[in-house]
Amino acid sequence: MWIKRTISDVIRNSAAESPALVVVGARQTGKTSLLQHLFPKAAYVTLDDPLDAEEAAQNPASFLARVASPVFIDEIQYAPALFRHLKKVIDKNRNTNGQYILTGSQRFEMMKEVSDSLAGRVRIVELLTLSIQELQEATGHVAEGETLLQWIVQGGYPEIYAKELHVGRFFRSYLATYVERDVRKLINVRSSQDFGRFMRLVASRTGQLISASSLASDLGVSAPTIREWLNVLHTSHIIALVEPWFGSVTQRTVKTSKLYFLDTGLCCHLLNIETSSQLLRSSFLGALFETHVFSQIHKSLVNHDSSQKIYFFRDHDGHEIDFVIPQGSQFHLVECKWSENPKLDTKNIDAFKKRYSEDAIASLSLCCSRRGFRKLNSHNVCDSVNWSHLLDNT
Repeated sequence: MWIKRTISDVIRNSAAESPALVVVGARQTGKTSLLQHLFPKAAYVTLDDPLDAEEAAQNPASFLARVASPVFIDEIQYAPALFRHLKKVIDKNRNTNGQYILTGSQRFEMMKEVSDSLAGRVRIVELLTLSIQELQEATGHVAEGETLLQWIVQGGYPEIYAKELHVGRFFRSYLATYVERDVRKLINVRSSQDFGRFMRLVASRTGQLISASSLASDLGVSAPTIREWLNVLHTSHIIALVEPWFGSVTQRTVKTSKLYFLDTGLCCHLLNIETSSQLLRSSFLGALFETHVFSQIHKSLVNHDSSQKIYFFRDHDGHEIDFVIPQGSQFHLVECKWSENPKLDTKNIDAFKKRYSEDAIASLSLCCSRRGFRKLNSHNVCDSVNWSHLLDNT
């Protein structure tokens, strides 16, 4: 089953407007399949092949000489030195766009090389796992009730749906590949078991303020090690770190970031949640639903090439708003409640209004388990609105 990706037009337009395109994202988000589908006439080379990777790393000039453009080079992170030679080749024919289509599953040194070597010559696009909107359009199902629970457990990795794979086996294989092929090449992890314990502990903290010292104490490692490991998860597109909104007022505002997994399926697997019934009974249900809402907002912004960022609000008195999306001098506020008939705690909204004024709120949405979320009117009365319209006015 082929699932149409919302970001396809962004990718096509980016390739048409620049000599090089780099598509980044976690492993198995569908980068290779999507790009081969969008650019069927481009030659294909993967640096997963040890011989090609060695030539690209040791003799980049000869490697590029034998791959005529347009060419699709997969897993470019295995030969970051290639970027400096790409610049020379591109500059010989600078006005020709779409010459090189590249993918990478890690930011790290690869993205530093992109910035240093291909400035002004490259567009960078991030490909995330499937969104709820994409799944709804592909299946005809609505994201509520049992279907919503099942999609949270399965997550959005395309191969699970395209090949109808067993979710548990997919994620066991995924984690083994991720740790052995990515993590071990980036940092000195003495034991894959240690890093696995770390990932399970981080999964239990999704949707929470993150503390390296607390994680270090629980795992028996140093805080600097935890910060390094968190950076690995972040830069390999496994987690997102959401900053608090400061604006022009920073007094008595919490400054610690919150952590969210970018895919709920992977997070559920790490928490040993394998079925929708297990999720419904789990103490992590609220946090996983909030993680799900975050990922959907994030995917919508990325898939529509928006530069808007997601923040949260929390003061030292404990008043919190789950997500704050600034737009000009106003804000779109989003609260998450796993309930069919949720109640909004107006104390949190009042605290935000007191700090930033009532006129600063452009919209207030309440996401819940029935049809995704509710948009509130001026009297805090819920009006039913579909998930896919969450960011229509942002």
